[in-house]
Parts: sequence; structure tokens; C-alpha cells
Amino acid sequence: MILAGDIGGTSTRLALATIEGSAVTLDVTGRYASREHPGLGEIVSDFLAHHAAPIERACFGIAGPVRAGRVETPNLPWVIEADTLSRRLRGAPVRLLNDLEANAYGVFTLGSDDFEVLNPGDPAAEGNAAILSAGTGLGEAGYHWDGHELEPFASEGGHADFAARNDLEIELFRWLVPRFGGHVSYERVLSGPGLALIAEWLHARDGAAGPGAAAWGRHVDEAGEHGLPALVSHAGLGGTCPWCVRALEQFGVRVASTPADAVRGASRVHLILKDDAVVEEVIDALRPALDAAAIIIDHTTTQPALTAARATRLEREGVRYLHCPVFIGPPAARAGKGTIMASGPRALFDEVREPLSKMAERLEYLGERPELASVFKICGNAYIIGTSGVVADMLAVGASGGVPALDVLRVLQFIDPVAIATLRGKKMAARDTTATFELFMARKDVRLMLETAADRPLAVLPGIAARMDALIAEGHGQDDLAIIGKESVR
Repeated sequence: MILAGDIGGTSTRLALATIEGSAVTLDVTGRYASREHPGLGEIVSDFLAHHAAPIERACFGIAGPVRAGRVETPNLPWVIEADTLSRRLRGAPVRLLNDLEANAYGVFTLGSDDFEVLNPGDPAAEGNAAILSAGTGLGEAGYHWDGHELEPFASEGGHADFAARNDLEIELFRWLVPRFGGHVSYERVLSGPGLALIAEWLHARDGAAGPGAAAWGRHVDEAGEHGLPALVSHAGLGGTCPWCVRALEQFGVRVASTPADAVRGASRVHLILKDDAVVEEVIDALRPALDAAAIIIDHTTTQPALTAARATRLEREGVRYLHCPVFIGPPAARAGKGTIMASGPRALFDEVREPLSKMAERLEYLGERPELASVFKICGNAYIIGTSGVVADMLAVGASGGVPALDVLRVLQFIDPVAIATLRGKKMAARDTTATFELFMARKDVRLMLETAADRPLAVLPGIAARMDALIAEGHGQDDLAIIGKESVR
């Protein structure tokens, strides 16, 4: 088993991998917020404590220069040494690489489906090449063409002097010089923190008493755990802050003034909005500039009947529309994880299958009914929300019993929540009331939970108790607990 890691100033990602021939399989992955930990060694220990495996060798790509198996990370207060990590891994060989050098090697393992062409070039071209990555810093690595193949090499080119190209950039450079003691590198402007610096400078151009300075002060107060780069991106893309809009423009981002302006010339339009009413409003606003061949891919969580009506109307009006809700949170989206569901015309789905498959690890086509994906989406959310309520009640009962929250969650290791939910659901779907967990007994257990919780607020259990009491009054006390869903399946 190989332990691999991508170590950045914001995130540390680890994986246990196996290799067969030239194929690499990531068996287990994990992500850590780098700044929340004192060093890489502690993160490695925590990861392996949760995913025990015999490590044959390890390799880490690290943002920073590697010298003799040692890295002093420029964007973290860490010192990483291969020998120290090897001892922590019981003698397994450890190699440290510059993170972009590691990326450069990794490119060779990717398939054609893993690339998105920005500017067509000559795929048969020979010569040196480069790989760039802007994140917490600006990573750069190179490829040397030796006459037969490309050989990666590390570079700290992101620390080269920033060369201003016009009057505006010269003004920015002069503002940055005192901030960084005279040396302003490209990394100071072409990175996440660089975006925040550009935004701060644009806000400050009106002077300390100007409206920009006041707005920046509010941004600093509001930034929170996601930081100023995320806030600037959000405010700029949302058009709520003109200075943030201008900051994004320095990165080549064009913030559209209207939905129609945003979709002009687009072949695919992805929507993820608040609700059905906003979806209708935005589609109406963008249609004047929508290309006849463009496909609207709607990821919004919507009401099934309204989704069906919208899809039917748009098809009748010649608009190509596909509903594709997702089970993907922000961390999963950044990692290309999660699930996308799709329903609607099969021909439309086949047109967008390839780009959708790159956005998530699982893509499910559910059928021609346009509202089917929306039904699955809200059913899934019902499970997530209901489970959250049940877990909250578990923690309340546990706290009243003197058990810490994290210890209460250990009970989930003693049962199989997914198997139990599936078994209960199948019994309900089959209207099988043969008692394996009698309603009388389940109601007694709920009474114990309510008594133990005492005056702590509960999210779900009181409602379940009331439903059980009604069913027992109807004579179902000796039936299986599945009777609780007797009105759910008709």
C-alpha cells in the first residue's frame, strides 16, 4: 500500500493507493485543513489511525522547495523531513517532491477525458513545457524535452519578480512594495491571497475616508472561516461589490450584468438557484440571448410537479432543458466527488453525459420523466434532514445520560444504519407488518428516550411517539414498527 499526499497551504489531501501495472487506484482519501494542524506528521498519524494499513512507501507533493529531503513550507509554519516521516511510518521509504513537480508526473497518468481544452494547440508538438497552478500560492514546474520524452523538474518560478504591464499594474506594484519589503513576486498577485490583495488595493484607491475603505472594513469583519479570497469571489460574482468585480476582472473573469449577457454564446448553461420561482425568473431573463442549440442544465432542488410543468412548457417552446439535481456539498464539489442525477429526454442527457461525468464521481440517469430526478433529490434530502433530527435526539438522550456526544456516535459502529434503513423501507414498501420489532416494544423504547432526555428539546422523537400512539389506538400495537409507514405507500 502506498501513502500519497498533496500538501498545500490551505488543504492537505492524503490517499492510500494501490498500483497494478500503470493503473493507480485510490482506495481511501482524506482531506485536512492544513492550518488547523501543527505539522504533516500529526495529520498522517490521524489519517492512519482511521485507515490502518501496512505502508510500503510514501510520497508527498509539497508546496515549497525540497532540499535534501527537507521542506520549510513558505505558506505554513511547518518543517517537513522525509526521515522523520519515515520513522513515523515504521521505516517505510518516504520521498518528498515539490507539489507542482508531482503534478507534472501525475499528468502522464491522466486520460483524454480528464482534460478540458482551453486553447487548441498541436498535440504532436515537441519541446519544453510548463505547468502552472494558482492556489494559496503560485506553483510552477517545467518539462524538459530530452528528444524522446518530457522530463518534469521543480521550479519556484512563482517567486519571480512581478512585471507590471500597464499603468494600473504599476500602481498596484507600487502599493505592494512596502507591504512586502521591496520584493513583489507573481505569487503575490496571481493566487488566492493575491486576489484579496488586489481587492484591498482597489478598495483603498479612494483614500482612507472613501467608500471603498469602509466597504473593505466590512469585508474583513465578514470574511469568517473561508477567508477574504472566498468573500471577494462571492461578492464579485454576485455583483454586490464593484471593487470585488474589478478585482475578478484582473483575473480575466467577466461578471455579467444580466443573465442574458452571461449566457450569450454558451452551449451549456448550468443553473443552481434558490427555488422554482427564481429558476423561472432567471430562465425568462436569459432566453433572449440563449442559443437555440444550447442546453439549460438545472441543478436546483425543485418541486416535482413544478419541474414537470416547466420542462414540458420549455420543450414545447423549443428550449432544451434537463433537470440534474445533485448530492454534492462544497468540499465534495472541489474534489469532484458526489452524485449528479438526471431525468428528461435521453437524447439531451447523452449530449451532456461527458461533461457532467467530469463534475462528480457518480452520474445517474433516472429516466425520461422530467420530474423524476427532483423526486429522488427531495427524498434524499428527507433522509439527510430526518437523520440529522434523529442524531440530534440521540445526542440529547446521551447528554442526559452523562455520555459525551462523540462517544454517543460510537453506537453507529455497532449497527448498520444504511442496512437498517433499507430493511425498514422494504418492509414498508411491501406492507409487511410481520413483527420483527413490535410497535408496542418500540413505543416503550421511545418512552425511555423521552424520559431520559427530560427537559432537553427534541427534534423528532415526540412526533414519532404521537404517531405510534395513534397507530396503537387503531389496534396495530402487535404489528411491526414498519406499520408506521402504512399511509406512506398506497
